[in-house]
Amino acid sequence: VVAAVKTLGMKVVQSSRSFTEEKAAAAGVTYAASPLEVAKQAYALSIHLPLTPNLKHLINKEFLDAMAPGSIVINTSRGGHHDTAAVKEAIKEKGIRFALDVYENEPTKHAGCPFEDTELAEMCAVCCQHTGASTLEAQVHSR
Repeated sequence: VVAAVKTLGMKVVQSSRSFTEEKAAAAGVTYAASPLEVAKQAYALSIHLPLTPNLKHLINKEFLDAMAPGSIVINTSRGGHHDTAAVKEAIKEKGIRFALDVYENEPTKHAGCPFEDTELAEMCAVCCQHTGASTLEAQVHSR
């Protein structure tokens, strides 16, 4: 993701437990001491994290309040990273746009509308099921 967005001329701000200022300098990206610091600087945010107890609801009201109005959040990692109520509020109040293929309460229906939270599905710019493993490429490489 970093290489792709850098080719578009985007400034990359990154934070993780193992990421250091030295690693950031070597990668040509800006270091942030915390995810909240990323939120304060990012206009477009892509989440690539495992879901651990300390990362549940990382994308919460405080985090979204730190982002600029009209920002973009892409979450293809795990639904538990975002607080759905805070996401809905950020869409309504700040015009923050979301692209989600993961949900706090993952869809379980296989017939008709697959989204159990149709309000969120209708509010998001892009909402789909977490289907990355269902691609032909993923199936071929998993054998």
